Formats: sequence, C-alpha cells, structure tokens
Amino acid sequence: MGSEPESNVVAAQIRLLRRKLSEIGCDHFIETVYGLGYRLIIDHN
Repeated sequence: MGSEPESNVVAAQIRLLRRKLSEIGCDHFIETVYGLGYRLIIDHN
C-alpha cells in the first residue's frame, strides 16, 4: 500500500514494435499520446 515502482515494460515493447515496423517502412502507425499512452494510426488510403 504505498506507491508502486513504475515499470517501463509497455514502453520497451512499443519501442521493439516500432523498430520492427520501421524495418518494413510502417513506423508511423504508432503515436505517443502524452499522459495517456499510445494510439494506433490506421491510414485507409
């Protein structure tokens, strides 16, 4: 019941996912929303 240590597990996984997406030219699909998390951008073109 105190403050729990912050973890960077999600940030680390997002970083790895962005790296893999970058390899195929799709690194713009994940956007960081400050204070909230992440958002998936879907381009319908």
